[in-house]
Amino acid sequence: MEYTTLFTIYGEALDVVNDTLGIDEAQDIIIMFYLQDISVQFLDEAEDDPVVALNRLVAYFAEKLSINGKKYDRAAIKFYLVNEMIKCRVFPNERSEYGDSK
Repeated sequence: MEYTTLFTIYGEALDVVNDTLGIDEAQDIIIMFYLQDISVQFLDEAEDDPVVALNRLVAYFAEKLSINGKKYDRAAIKFYLVNEMIKCRVFPNERSEYGDSK
């Protein structure tokens, strides 16, 4: 599986980054809502095809990073997003709050 392979490469680095950043609970909630909102938007645009939506999300974040002249690793972006998907922060299971009422 691709995630397992990426985890062996990026898993420890993600832990170090999370520990180093010291993101507090409020920041974590803001990140969660942002990822949920943007991923649901991309999923809707991809007509509920999660593979297409994930690839578009990776491209979106890669473009955002490159605008600022940052070097990025596309596989690392994908690993991060899949890792957040497992936590239901990307393509959340509960979509009712993101439906027509928004």
